[in-house]
Amino acid sequence: DHGDAYQQAFVALMVLICAMITAVCTAAMPLTSSLVIVAACMPFAVKLLTNNNEVLITMVIAFAAIGVLLHRVLREYYQALSDVVENRILLTQRNREVTAAKQEATRIAFSDELTGIPNKRSFDKQLEEIIELNPQPEHSIVVGVIDLDGFAAINNVFGYAFGDAVLKEAAKRLQSVVWGKGFVARYDGDEFAFILNSVADEEEALRLTKEICTALEQHYNIDDHTAILAASFGLAAYPQSANTADLLRNRAYYALHEAKTSGRANIALFSPEHEESIQSRAQLEQALRLAIHEKKLDVAFQPIMDIETVQPVAFEALA
Repeated sequence: DHGDAYQQAFVALMVLICAMITAVCTAAMPLTSSLVIVAACMPFAVKLLTNNNEVLITMVIAFAAIGVLLHRVLREYYQALSDVVENRILLTQRNREVTAAKQEATRIAFSDELTGIPNKRSFDKQLEEIIELNPQPEHSIVVGVIDLDGFAAINNVFGYAFGDAVLKEAAKRLQSVVWGKGFVARYDGDEFAFILNSVADEEEALRLTKEICTALEQHYNIDDHTAILAASFGLAAYPQSANTADLLRNRAYYALHEAKTSGRANIALFSPEHEESIQSRAQLEQALRLAIHEKKLDVAFQPIMDIETVQPVAFEALA
């Protein structure tokens, strides 16, 4: 009221500018933004209209048009912003779901469903990584393969549910002994495998294997039934026995075969004698195959006679 027309127009313009800036800054809150426009512009519009000045009336019309347009623009902006935020939240949720699904798929792929310990795929991957990271280890890396002797009889006598419970208990015992010294996995059926990468030498590996053997031979008391198992072990050391993960597993299985050949509850460590036996058997097999291919073998059939009837009952093939 104390200014002239120019000063009043300047004040009105500044109010409009401040209202626009405040409305834009509060665009994320549409109700507040609209109230700012109305609260700032309405009193000045009423005041300017009472002056009966054509210029001021024109300014009021312009302010009203700008206010309506700004209100619509801010509404659309808020809707777009809401869509962006909603889509980002949805995308984040989807990413979490995908990550969780990948983690679950990885867990299923690398874990044994029954016992919960790593499976064959996980064991093979772990062994390859250990050898790759330690091509020349300071200490021996020992791979062990375990076969539970007599497990098939347990399934036949007590049922498969009892057999599954025995496998779970065997896995727990195996983990309790190897914990902090290596890696344990269920390899196949009633076979387990382990990697010892924190042992000083092969003698310590044999001592630890005997502890595992003792733990696995303890009575299995489950559901009012008692079972007793024995275990055979095949061991192979890296790099003494083999220089690759695949060959190391094969050497451990060969040692397991030798242990089972000698009876139950035996431990066999792959040795140079075993290597000589493998090489000798392989050379003999190749020589025989070559002889057969080149037709250098002659076959004769020797009859086996029944002395009472003096009739042949079978034949023995000789090469």
